[in-house]
Amino acid sequence: MDYLKKLAKLVTKNLMDVAKGWCDAGFEIVSWADDCAYKGRVMFPPEVFDELVGPIYKTLNDYCHKRGVMTFFHSDGFTEPYFEGLIKSGFNGVESLEPAAGMVLKHLKEEYGDRICLIGNVDCSRLLPYGTEQEVADTVKQCIKDAGQGGGYILSPPTDIIDSCNPRNIKVMIDTLHKYGNYPLSF
Repeated sequence: MDYLKKLAKLVTKNLMDVAKGWCDAGFEIVSWADDCAYKGRVMFPPEVFDELVGPIYKTLNDYCHKRGVMTFFHSDGFTEPYFEGLIKSGFNGVESLEPAAGMVLKHLKEEYGDRICLIGNVDCSRLLPYGTEQEVADTVKQCIKDAGQGGGYILSPPTDIIDSCNPRNIKVMIDTLHKYGNYPLSF
């Protein structure tokens, strides 16, 4: 564990250079992309996150926040076991909320939605490439219903919109968001 703690200090120093560069360049929001989960499970126990990874992010996030920059965390997979650590580390938001990995938006909103912004949950592994336009519209409305009340939710796919996604479904996602995602919410 001593080796890992030394490595964590080196990682913190190197990532601080990245954070300084982003802040100096005038970024207003940055996303730390650090995939640390699989579908249905995390890569390492939450205790390891809290002891080794969380302090790195706390240092980086504190610096960014002092510079007026918001921070978001990105990881595909089932990341909920890390949410308390992400909140303690000072993240403003967490993204990807991958439904195919077991991330249930309504539960996440109820459990964490008053402490961290939730970003994602429109499936891009099956729904956006192969779903019907009605399925996409229904999913978008359900996401807004499950997490939109009170703010703190940004609707999006859990990861990049890749070439297998149906462009018509992307348009339906955006159009449905514009129709139902304005405050006050209409349902």
